[in-house]
Amino acid sequence: MYTETWLRDSSAVPDCGEYKVEMVGNMQILTQAWKETQDHSKWGVETNGKFVCFSDINYMRSQEERGGGAMCINDANVGKLFLSTIIDLDPKMTCDADAQ
Repeated sequence: MYTETWLRDSSAVPDCGEYKVEMVGNMQILTQAWKETQDHSKWGVETNGKFVCFSDINYMRSQEERGGGAMCINDANVGKLFLSTIIDLDPKMTCDADAQ
């Protein structure tokens, strides 16, 4: 899963286990591009676009004890739209050793 979240935690690491979770670095919609540091959204999309999730909690160790929620939808059309906005992944938050 690729995620876009409010990442302000230098100790955060990607989840590279059975279910990989990696952080989006840069996005673009039409002609507008931005870095993950320039927005406060919280969403994730399966790597093949089958489903997309929206959440209300930041990916930070200091907030692991907080409650929060997520809503996921199984809609490949919506998922592929979110995938199409991703320019690249954050090289420090990817499971690809070559990108680090």
